[in-house]
Formats: sequence, C-alpha cells, structure tokens
Amino acid sequence: MRIATPFIACALAATLGGCFTVGTPFNSAAPDQLRLGQTTSNQVIALVGPATNATTPTVNGVTLQCLDYDSYKAGGTAQGKGLLGRSASYCFLDNVLVAYVVSSNIDAESSDFDVQKALTVTRGMTRAQVVDLLGKPAGAAVYPFVNAGGTEVRYSYTDYTGTFSTKRTTAKDAYFEFDGNDIVVDARVQVKER
Repeated sequence: MRIATPFIACALAATLGGCFTVGTPFNSAAPDQLRLGQTTSNQVIALVGPATNATTPTVNGVTLQCLDYDSYKAGGTAQGKGLLGRSASYCFLDNVLVAYVVSSNIDAESSDFDVQKALTVTRGMTRAQVVDLLGKPAGAAVYPFVNAGGTEVRYSYTDYTGTFSTKRTTAKDAYFEFDGNDIVVDARVQVKER
C-alpha cells in the first residue's frame, strides 16, 4: 500500500494542479535580440538553449531548418486551465534566421490577441496600425514565407482548457504580409478548435 501512495498523490496533484511537465523549459529570445536575415542558428541556441526538436519543412519550394521548442506544465486542471506554457519555432535558410514565432498562454507573457480585431485588418493598412490594433506580434518572417522584399508578422495563441477527460484546444493564428513600404498586402486569420 505504501508503494501506491506516491503514485496516488501524484495523480491527485495532476488532477488538481499539476504534477508533470511536457517538453524542456527554455528562454524565449526577445524580438529585439533577433534579426531576420542576420541571426544564425548558433546565436539562437546561445539565446534560447538547445531545441526540443529539429525539423526540415519545405516552404514555397524551399527547404528550411527549424528549431522547435516547447514547455508545458499541467495547470490548474481542476479549475479548467489545462496546460500552461509556451512553444517557439525558429526557422533558418542557409543557417540565417528567416522566421520565428513564440506562443504562450502564461498570463505574464501571453501572446493572446483579439480575433475580432484581427479580422478588421485590411489591405492598405500600415504595420504601425496593425500593431496599434493587436499589440506586439508573436513572430515575424521574410522570404520564403513571403515574397522577396516583403515581411510578415504573426500573432499566435493556443489555449488548453478543461480537465483530462473534457480537454479542449483553441488555436488562433493571424498572418499579415507587408510590402517593402510596410503596407498590408495580405491578411489571414484562422481559429481551430479541437
């Protein structure tokens, strides 16, 4: 009976507030520490730490090297908070940073944004207007994610709610592409619930 006690205590703690972590804790690099088209993968690793996973996706016919990070901890599942944490992805072309995104549902650093406001972004708006409307972006990208000379900002947020038996995931993403004059040329917003 004594052997089962720690297991029961851990299971009870997981149900009531958290007993496990998924992924590896990491430092998220501040956007002002990253320079698209300049920062190298070694510089990102020095800032953020070793990646949880490395992938080689193809974007618009170009193969990239991406460093993926995630760290989630069981939150207050009894209060319906689910997993709390963050994830990040840093993608490189020829060892040079071309895209990054850091998504967090931790209150102090949340990347949450208002989808209804994001849906009001239209072609012709400026980058400053988008940031004034939605706040600091969760990420940014250049070619090959967008046309050469253009840039993209990304807003990303994933919320995990419910208990283990009633869990629900809501993923919100918004992508805004700008031309060389920082004018919106494309806007995409999506919400996925599982």
